[in-house]
Amino acid sequence: MGLVERLLTRVIGSGRVSTAAYDAPVAGTALARHLVRAQDLPLLDAATRTPGRWYHSTPTASMPSIMAAGFDVQHAGSGMYGAGHYFSSIPDAHYGAGMVSAAVRATNPFVVKEGSRFMDVHGFQQAVRPVVERFTAAHPEQAAGLGHAELARRALLDAGHDSILVTRRPWEPQWLVALTDDQVRVVTRPA
Repeated sequence: MGLVERLLTRVIGSGRVSTAAYDAPVAGTALARHLVRAQDLPLLDAATRTPGRWYHSTPTASMPSIMAAGFDVQHAGSGMYGAGHYFSSIPDAHYGAGMVSAAVRATNPFVVKEGSRFMDVHGFQQAVRPVVERFTAAHPEQAAGLGHAELARRALLDAGHDSILVTRRPWEPQWLVALTDDQVRVVTRPA
């Protein structure tokens, strides 16, 4: 990291925020499989390359289903980086007033390094193209029926990736796209 980046990181921040403000209040001691207590985060952090809390904004109407059953990739929108569950390293209500704090287990993310251009979709498409081409060649019938977003998700999973980690300059937020439902646990606190 160069001098300018070190100074900006120190003055502006690291692009990571850890706040319990968005942990979901849950009564009782037994938790569903898609939930995790905030106090248990260190155990999950030991098994992931993306430790800490990640934040997912959503319309408030979606909050009850997320709390009841967790994240469902079948209901996930397809964003700039394909189909999956999108998270940010900072709370940002860009996609809705509902905010969920989550632990995301990502052991082999497909890393996208963005430069100074914000949201470099073309760069991502260029980087993922060889993965998609290998998947399409190996599974032509399956690939033929998929839209671009789902094709990218399936190709990355087939290549052994479980997520997409979008990194930018050190002081800017990171994005994480979980490609499967079982990677995501909603962080809770006692009600």
